[in-house]
Amino acid sequence: MMRNGRWRSVPAGRHVNGSSSHPFDASLLNWAAPKRAALFLKPGDSIMSDIIGVMTGTDSHDAFLDKAYKDTYDLLVAVRDYVAAEATDAAAALEPQQRLQLTYELSRITRRLTDVMAWLLIRKAVAAGELTEGEAAAQSTAPSAFEGGGAGDTDPGALPLAARSLIDRTRRLDADVRHLEASFQARSGG
Repeated sequence: MMRNGRWRSVPAGRHVNGSSSHPFDASLLNWAAPKRAALFLKPGDSIMSDIIGVMTGTDSHDAFLDKAYKDTYDLLVAVRDYVAAEATDAAAALEPQQRLQLTYELSRITRRLTDVMAWLLIRKAVAAGELTEGEAAAQSTAPSAFEGGGAGDTDPGALPLAARSLIDRTRRLDADVRHLEASFQARSGG
């Protein structure tokens, strides 16, 4: 509030005109925080459940599962689109050995993404109560059980840029899912 050309602060619990009001109840602010966050975020926002989960103190593994699922699905669609539209043209410009490497890498990342999707669906089933931890553990879809390291252990330097981008995105997703798997194992004590 400005008075006599100077700004003056208004004490908590008082209106600008100086009349008193009810004291400010901070517990109402804490109670309303998730509701306020929901007002500013659309249901499709990927961070919405993370923010509300942190504010309410709920388990945020579901939010991470949802984000990993969406990222995996989007990457699977991108690989499908690349194979359907660009891979044939790109392969025509490559040497035979490079064409073989392109085919190998695309097959490898497709399998990897399919396996990650299977693991994520099992984890989502556990979170929804459709499977027990024991039933989920009996499945052989854990990311650490997959062959090799991440997607693309070979040098993709001679491959087309779009293919290298897909390989890189798959490597990053692979690292994220392995980290997520480790957090689930730590949480379950295994």
